[in-house]
Amino acid sequence: MDYFRNDSEAATVGGLTIENGIGSASVHGSLVLKADAGSLEQLRVLQKRLADMESALASVIEEGAFEEVDDVAVLETVSNPFG
Repeated sequence: MDYFRNDSEAATVGGLTIENGIGSASVHGSLVLKADAGSLEQLRVLQKRLADMESALASVIEEGAFEEVDDVAVLETVSNPFG
């Protein structure tokens, strides 16, 4: 996929969908990994896709293709309220 450069591509890995956009990419869904060969393969495919996405993002940032976003939410770890 040509990440961050078009809005016409999508890919799936298990139950995850990666949707490409111009200047953005969305990952949604869920992926259950079990202790089996199929899960190992899905994990490897996901790793490859994320590595490709990382390279593409570094490239568009280096090119200055899109403006910097200042208000990116920082992930916070919280206690499980159900457990």
